[in-house]
This record gives sequence, C-alpha cells and structure tokens, in this order.
Amino acid sequence: MYKFENEAYNKKMQECISEYEEYRKMRLEKTDFHIPTEIIGRLQKIVAYNASVGRLKASLDFLVEKATAIEMRRIDHDAMPAKKFEALVRDSVGLVIIFPKALEQMIKESHYEIECLRSVLSYLKTEAQHINH
Repeated sequence: MYKFENEAYNKKMQECISEYEEYRKMRLEKTDFHIPTEIIGRLQKIVAYNASVGRLKASLDFLVEKATAIEMRRIDHDAMPAKKFEALVRDSVGLVIIFPKALEQMIKESHYEIECLRSVLSYLKTEAQHINH
C-alpha cells in the first residue's frame, strides 16, 4: 500500500480500503434467481450500498490526487521527458490509483446487476400471472 507522510492520510486510506473491501464482498454475493424475496433483498442491498459508494469514490479520488501531487514534487522532472515523468509518477502511486478504478468498475457492474435482477423479477411476475389464469 502507498504510504503518505501524513498519518491522517494513511488512516483515511485504510478506512477507504476497508469500505472498498466491504463493497467488493457484497458484490460477490450470489443470489438465487428462483426466490423473489431473495432477489428483492439483493436489490435493496445493492441500492443501499450504491447510495454511499459515491462518497468512497470521491475520497479515493482525493487520495490519488494527493499522492500524485506528492510524488510529482519528489521526482526531478527537469531531467527527463514528460512521458517518462508521468510513468514514474503513476508507478509511484499505482497502489492508490487501483482502488478508485476498480471501484468504478464495480459500480458499473452493480448497475448491470440491478437491471438483471429487475428483469428476473419481471419474468417471475409474468410467470406467476400465467399460472393464476
């Protein structure tokens, strides 16, 4: 993990990683598509997590920007081409950058899962209506 000189930033990074891991674990949970109440529960859980995940994304983005600024000051960029400088900075903060990028991907996946769950519920509702007629 990237180490900030400021301990408050390290603490914030740890908190963000913990929240990230919690969200990641929730995203990996499986749902039985044959049980409507389980599908509804899954939908509620995803929506509840997604309601607060924006704050986590913003915090991670802030930490990336902070780490990038710190590393840019550390590296002597006058002695190298801009692309090499950028690559060195990105390499230095790689263990911070990965979290908001992965989180963004999981958020996108969660939207697809929500649509999938809604489709399954709609299908089950139609099947139940056909059985009752």
